[in-house]
Amino acid sequence: MKLVHALLVAMVGSPNASLTYRELSRRFGDEFEDALRDRLIEELPGPVEYVADDEGRRRRVVVEDGGAVLIDEEDPEEEPEWWPLEDVRRWRVAAPQVIDVLRSRHGLSGEFGVVDLGCWLLGDAGSRRVVLTLASGLEIEAAAEHAQETLASDQALVVVSPTVVVPLARTLDFRARGITFAILNDGLDVVPWSRESGDGGDGHKVAFTHSENYESVTIAGHSFVLSPLQAALISVLHAAERAHTPDLSWSQIRDRLNARNFYPGRARDIRKKMDGWNELVRSVRRGRYRLNV
Repeated sequence: MKLVHALLVAMVGSPNASLTYRELSRRFGDEFEDALRDRLIEELPGPVEYVADDEGRRRRVVVEDGGAVLIDEEDPEEEPEWWPLEDVRRWRVAAPQVIDVLRSRHGLSGEFGVVDLGCWLLGDAGSRRVVLTLASGLEIEAAAEHAQETLASDQALVVVSPTVVVPLARTLDFRARGITFAILNDGLDVVPWSRESGDGGDGHKVAFTHSENYESVTIAGHSFVLSPLQAALISVLHAAERAHTPDLSWSQIRDRLNARNFYPGRARDIRKKMDGWNELVRSVRRGRYRLNV
């Protein structure tokens, strides 16, 4: 499902975006064939107009003699490169089939379909209507406002995005109107579906979910996208929590990160750059930290 997710990410902020056969087949190999078989992707008519060559340089595509000639418009003296025409064919997600996968995976019911190019109505999870928005930045908030028009009077709204959620400071305004935000990770799992509350001190754990590589995590209903180093840090703390030794000194954390080929500086340097530190990490006493569950 990483291929479908990559296409959805490409469509964020540009709903007509597509990726080439060359890129998809090289990045995803057999998964490309699986997506074709399951009709999760569809070919668009005609080749792309511009493409990044194998060295990442932008090239204009000219179709000639059954192939594609890649031309460097900034350097006319550069020797053109020839690719098979198939390599510059355009592919995008097949919305109906992907919606079916998401509905089945998450047990959704009720109405579904494409609201517009950047917003797909996936269905209902109990009293919550679920939409997938292909928007970025402040556009995701506009998409939420737009999707709210599909709600019945007794429904709440979950807005799902493959890349971004609304900053925590903005979520309170939306939550008061019954709108929450979640991440669609690269396994096409919505993180999270359900939420619990509590601070861990009354016998009830705070809900914590994560993608396979911890780069997409959710705690107590708030979702965050993390850098590889930040994700490794949270993974270390989660492993300590599961081992029933949740409190780690910074030197212990640093040693475990070093073993994974991450070499951080001070804890506060990570904290300054990490959106979600205060929600995800608790300082239990000076120099010791635990996952905030």
